[in-house]
Amino acid sequence: MKPAAVRVVLVDDSAELRDVVRSCLEREGIEVVAEAADSDGAIDVVRRVKPDVVVLDVGIPGEGADVVIERIAAQRPAPRVVVFSGWPRAGLERLGVTVVTKSADPSVLVAEIRRQAEQTC
Repeated sequence: MKPAAVRVVLVDDSAELRDVVRSCLEREGIEVVAEAADSDGAIDVVRRVKPDVVVLDVGIPGEGADVVIERIAAQRPAPRVVVFSGWPRAGLERLGVTVVTKSADPSVLVAEIRRQAEQTC
């Protein structure tokens, strides 16, 4: 029996980047269940679809990444968060997230999403 796909929400203000990341993740068997372009959309969609992992850019419009991460962490069940940014901010790890730079090989993001999903079980 095939294991269930990891369910991911992508949060980035660039629709083009979300399309590229979605294609990459789906080729690797990771299911992108929703997307958002700003902090309010991120909180709303996470509440509705209850993903395993949220891939979050720190530069999205709205509330700061630290506030968004805390609000996501308050959800039940709380998804894991992978910060995926071209400009990662120091100190976000203290909030229990992993940071992957956008310049990293896509396999790094895929591996981190899978690792985080395993921790939700």
